[in-house]
Order: sequence, then structure tokens, then C-alpha cells
Amino acid sequence: DHRDLHSFPTRRSSDLGPACSVLLYRFVRGALSNIYRHANAQHIWIKSTYDSGRLGLLVLDDGIGFDPDKIEQFIGQGHYFFHDIYIRAQQLGGELTIQSEPQKGSKLSITIPIPQENSQSRVRKANRPIVKVYKSRHR
Repeated sequence: DHRDLHSFPTRRSSDLGPACSVLLYRFVRGALSNIYRHANAQHIWIKSTYDSGRLGLLVLDDGIGFDPDKIEQFIGQGHYFFHDIYIRAQQLGGELTIQSEPQKGSKLSITIPIPQENSQSRVRKANRPIVKVYKSRHR
């Protein structure tokens, strides 16, 4: 449920290091691009989580969904988003999770360990999505 309560550090992206920052940026950019081009979604939710030294990003949509078993086929057709994000997440000790079903939308999440130098970081509580994007059908 997108109304869950989440906590996350109020750190600058530079605190994460360049590899983590780039991975998170590419994950969100790629997920939004795929939703825009393929999902025919009306709503997109982006959520951030932080738990036990792991930062997570979750992108949900209410689009047409897809069969995750076809990801290898997508890669074979030149769509490398899932492959690239998976490899980069693994290199940083992270994890990519993909959940989708045809006609039921998609849920993509990534979690990565983040540096713990500043254990006194302020934590912000949020009870709503970080971003909610409304799209019109333009096709």
C-alpha cells in the first residue's frame, strides 16, 4: 500500500558515493522511461525507504504490466534496462526485485547498502509517496 509509513535519511546524494548515486538515478530514469513507453499507466508512485543501513527505491505503476518471465526476451530485443540495473546493483551489494502481471501494473524495487559514517543522520518520516505523477493518455 502506497500509504505505508517510511523513514529515510536526509542525506545528500554525494554522501552515497558516485556509484550508488548513479545507480539510483538510472533506476528511476529507466523505470519511468519504460512506464512512459510501454505501460500505458495512469499513475506512478515512487517511494524511498531506509532500513538497517539499506536504502531502497520503489517504483509502482497501474499500467498494463508484463510477464517477468519474458525479461530475457526483452534483453534479446535490445532492451537492456533490467540487465544493466541488475548487474550494477549486484556490484554494489544490492538487489533488484521485479513484480508484475499482465493487466495488473508493475512494482520495481532496488535496495543498496549505504555508507554508515554518519549514524546520527536526521530521519524524515513520510506517510505518502515521495512523488506521484499523473499522466494523460497521449497516444
